[in-house]
Amino acid sequence: MPTSNTILPLWIVAPIGLLTLLVLAGHLLAVRAAQIDQRRKRIRMATSALLMLTVPVFSYGLSGSTPARSREFVLVWLMVAVLLLFVILLALADMMHSLQLHRAQLREVRRSLAMKRDEKQGADHGARG
Repeated sequence: MPTSNTILPLWIVAPIGLLTLLVLAGHLLAVRAAQIDQRRKRIRMATSALLMLTVPVFSYGLSGSTPARSREFVLVWLMVAVLLLFVILLALADMMHSLQLHRAQLREVRRSLAMKRDEKQGADHGARG
């Protein structure tokens, strides 16, 4: 039987939600000012913005929505789940981009080492001849 009680009282959820929003806003500003790869910056800014949208919905789900209003309750928690799914997808995109950057750096290091090895071998042959 549905109750009219919320999951947590507002006086617990609101300060935590506000603090979380402040931390996320700080993170968004730090990423925006960072000198990093542009694609990585866009992904991380989108993730921060999406999380900033998720926090109030999550907070409402914890302290505003009640099982007594079942349709609203289900829609709020479905929305939280979908937003978190998008956050996970953005995290996967960031991971794939990091892997791509790592592979490019690895190729560059191998190319550089091969050039140095070839230069050394050329210098050794020149000294012998």
